[in-house]
Amino acid sequence: MAELSGEKVFVTASGSFAQADDTKQLPKRINAFIEQGSVVFGERSFQLPIKGKGYFDVMYLDRNMRIFRGENGSMTVQIPAGIA
Repeated sequence: MAELSGEKVFVTASGSFAQADDTKQLPKRINAFIEQGSVVFGERSFQLPIKGKGYFDVMYLDRNMRIFRGENGSMTVQIPAGIA
């Protein structure tokens, strides 16, 4: 989920993911398979025409932070609510 305007407007995507191999070292490649998505405006939801496959690399992972690199080179940092 990605927030666009606070909690009132956001985008969701659903699908599945799988490890690309059995290694335990980082960076770790994850294959992603997107099956559907939607954009939500308050109480209304609209389906998005998205579907496909891709991958991302897990660069760092602990209980307080996750860092991913997308296949286009973008970096994403996730921190659980209440940590920062």
